[in-house]
Amino acid sequence: MFLPRQVQKNYTVGHPAPLPKSSTNRPAVTSALTKPSNAPTQLPKPDIDPTAAKDILATLEQLFISQNPHTKWLDERMREIDDKDDYLHFAALLDCPYLADTKPKITLITLRRAFAAAESRYLQLSTDGYHIRFTGTVAGRRRLKDDNTVYVEPMYTGITQSPGQVSRQLEATLPESFLPVLFTSTGSKAWAFVTLSQAVTETEVSNDELWPAGWKVLTQSEWQRRDNEYQQLRMEALHIREVAAAESRTARMDLDGPPTPPAEEENEYPPGLIVHIRNLSESVNKPTISSFIDRSVDRYTRRKAKKEDEGTKPSTSTRANINYIDYSKGTTEAWLRQSAAVDSQLIVRALEKRKRVMKDGKDGKGRKAAEPTEPWIVGRILEGQEEREYWRRIEDLKERSGKKKAKGGKTSVVDVRAAGKRPRNVSTTSGMEQKKLRYDEI
Repeated sequence: MFLPRQVQKNYTVGHPAPLPKSSTNRPAVTSALTKPSNAPTQLPKPDIDPTAAKDILATLEQLFISQNPHTKWLDERMREIDDKDDYLHFAALLDCPYLADTKPKITLITLRRAFAAAESRYLQLSTDGYHIRFTGTVAGRRRLKDDNTVYVEPMYTGITQSPGQVSRQLEATLPESFLPVLFTSTGSKAWAFVTLSQAVTETEVSNDELWPAGWKVLTQSEWQRRDNEYQQLRMEALHIREVAAAESRTARMDLDGPPTPPAEEENEYPPGLIVHIRNLSESVNKPTISSFIDRSVDRYTRRKAKKEDEGTKPSTSTRANINYIDYSKGTTEAWLRQSAAVDSQLIVRALEKRKRVMKDGKDGKGRKAAEPTEPWIVGRILEGQEEREYWRRIEDLKERSGKKKAKGGKTSVVDVRAAGKRPRNVSTTSGMEQKKLRYDEI
């Protein structure tokens, strides 16, 4: 029986071993499964910039050498490798919230290439090339002290998103007594809190030779003092603005006499319907905001009902009725309009209880804030003059929109075609088409 060459077998049925292949067949390929499984995994070629490799290792070292907010998270995921029970797999390490916002993004490939291109002072790589451990002891991890922490604001934005790059630039200027950098708490793209190995005084902060060129550096206590002063001045400015607005309204009433419906104008809308939320992602959209709020309220109400029902699983959940989301693209804040004040209160309580951070513009779930300084999404209900100003702005927008529609007017449609119909081309019984008539022959 003839068989095509593609389906021909190179051995006979029941033969103990394959027959030798003909010269026309392809050469045999050795399978990767024939390699011994206990052979050590070779590190990939160091196809990475040496400086970038050192920055990645420095970022990982800060996680392991200090007692930071992520230490417990790392300890829970350690396993036994090479007779040591404190190894951590690369895949588990990449899930750490500390590495979620680092730029450039750290991947499994870049991790392996970094260890192939550079050598770490505090981390040891396993024989399989996929696990690392801290070479010191658990007790040897340094504590983070407020006296050792400084506020840094580099000349260029984005540097603070790479803790390893922050460490590298500080090591180029600081004396050895301040090194190594123990931990970098990233606040935003422009600033961060950096904990050093030694306490920093105001005199050392004011010495520009100790810090990279163009960096603004403050002690943590000085930064806290200035932040408190700023918040106090901000509240005073808001109070002065409210007092001035009240005095202006009073003076207007004295000149023009009491208006006929002052109370009705203020009470035109029920109070407590507007919630102002902050710390959104700059690339977020309205559907994602709605999904984030709905999920936060759902999880909050379910957990609350579960506690009240003594551990029984709740059958239903409560949703907040959001009528409209007032959001401008590219901003980090929005205003939510609800059907009732109880919905606004539910949204604010849910956000306050869950403390979730939006990772990007498509994150409708959010993640738990890993650090106290990390900005999580918060909400507050507009009250008083601020609420009235918001509704007045909405009314102005509606009025301008109505004027634009009225200005457009109506357009009339005029039929300029002549009365009657033009004759259609018809076919004769023989299948031949009649002669087409010209326009002047109609």
